[in-house]
Amino acid sequence: HTWQAFKLGFTPNASLPGTEGKQHKPAIVMPWYKAGRVVAIRYRFLKVEEYTDAEGKAREEKQTALWESDFTGVLFGGQAVENGSVSLSTLLICEGELNCCSIWQVCHDTHLTVLSLGSESATITPAMATYAKQFETVLVWMDKGDRAQAAMTALEGTHPPIQSPNKKDANDFLHSERLGGFLAHHRFQAARNVQEQERLLWYLWDAAQLPMGA
Repeated sequence: HTWQAFKLGFTPNASLPGTEGKQHKPAIVMPWYKAGRVVAIRYRFLKVEEYTDAEGKAREEKQTALWESDFTGVLFGGQAVENGSVSLSTLLICEGELNCCSIWQVCHDTHLTVLSLGSESATITPAMATYAKQFETVLVWMDKGDRAQAAMTALEGTHPPIQSPNKKDANDFLHSERLGGFLAHHRFQAARNVQEQERLLWYLWDAAQLPMGA
């Protein structure tokens, strides 16, 4: 269901960077959309690939991108955003496409919208900040504290960034079945009053009644 929501795919022949298209490995295909149109494609190898490139240099790579992909000013995950009352919802900005997918898998039924900046080099643009203002609550979860704080400042958020305990990201929490509880805790802490706390509890209760539970 998550693969369908994000329109993920698979290729057995993604080119390894620096090999001039002569070496290939299987990879997950992750499309980036802008205004309903694919503007970039990231390939995530199934493991960190160790190889020698065309110049004879030893390399280790876990991902690459389709030639002429444009990630500028785009957030990953727009294809999975569902229509609804964003003024009563939480927006979570994270790093990494797979972290975004993991969070969506666990929390999209609890009025949480998750989008990803992708790589560490990406920054919050004015258009992203304007979009974020529609939401009742904005949270940021990134690996590095200074980067998370910079993103939160750009988004004009008032809540402290989410810190990753022991460098564990969303995927790690998903595997340990703690991701939903971890994010619910931070959303509860970010609530500004009793009404927002109670609303979150009802969101969680509603999700718990669904076939997959909460």
